[in-house]
Amino acid sequence: MKVKLTWRLVAALLLGLVGYYIVFQAFYNQIAFKTVFPYDNFADMMVGVFYNFTPTFLQSVFITAVIFRPTKIQHIGLKIAIDALLVIVMLIIFNFAYTRLMDAHVDWGGSAFNAIFVFLGVETTFYVLNFKSSMREAETQKQLALQYRYDALKAQVNPHFLFNSLNTLGGLIGNDDERAQRYLQQFSATYRYIMQGKRLVTLEEELGFVENYGQMMEIRYGKNLHIEQHVDAALLHCYVVPISIQLLLENAIKHNVVSDRYPLRIEVATTDKGTIRVSNAMRPKQGESDSSGMGLANLGKRYQLLGQRDISITSINNVFTVEVPLIEPQAAAKMLEQLNNKKS
Repeated sequence: MKVKLTWRLVAALLLGLVGYYIVFQAFYNQIAFKTVFPYDNFADMMVGVFYNFTPTFLQSVFITAVIFRPTKIQHIGLKIAIDALLVIVMLIIFNFAYTRLMDAHVDWGGSAFNAIFVFLGVETTFYVLNFKSSMREAETQKQLALQYRYDALKAQVNPHFLFNSLNTLGGLIGNDDERAQRYLQQFSATYRYIMQGKRLVTLEEELGFVENYGQMMEIRYGKNLHIEQHVDAALLHCYVVPISIQLLLENAIKHNVVSDRYPLRIEVATTDKGTIRVSNAMRPKQGESDSSGMGLANLGKRYQLLGQRDISITSINNVFTVEVPLIEPQAAAKMLEQLNNKKS
């Protein structure tokens, strides 16, 4: 039970108590005196309010303190029973003390009715707030879990890219030092992009990264690799998951023959379905299994965790195609705000 009293809540409870008292007193006056205002003047009314409202107010303060007290009791029925017992004891002691100190008659029936009404009202308020607090906490935990899973999936990409790039660089060093130097320069620029650690990037940023990556691959494969871009400029402001398009290029290069005899052409193009498509003619390397690979599975999970459409993977007429959803700027801004709020 983690609900705590705040000044706003106290003010709301006090306002509710005043409203209850006005309605209750009006009904009581109408029944007892046949009028809602049986007082001779305003001063007489204030005396009546003092003697009638003060006990109700003090009882309400105690009842609220009992219900909102810090407790480790998690069982709702047990807490309500203990609260009710404490309120009954309080009511008995309070009425006897009030009779002695104020030398006034106490209407035990009316006092008990007020105590029961206030008890039910405050107890209901407590559990409604507790339920809302639990729902918010559960949602927060859910969002944090999704964030951790997303970050874990993203973290798998960096070592994979680094390993492949260094492996390629190692193959160039000693065989073609000039190409190795140019490759290293492009690798440095490319890896800076990866180290930014952004959760979402604009399509324009991603395509800039793809351009650098493509130059790295062209240093390695020369004219045997062709990467073509056909992108609608109006969609450059949309967002994608970082390193998503690069991963698709890497996947195509990894699983297909790239040679003088069989050059590889990869097309990167936006579609009218709000996606960006990466496609290539299939010429699998000898010994390659027909699999979409862990990289594509990773990418699909990252989009799912962001609440987006899944990526689309098709293989038709010997053309392998992957489509990645584009995220509208408004949706991306809301998504980033939620992620930043959960992180903080």
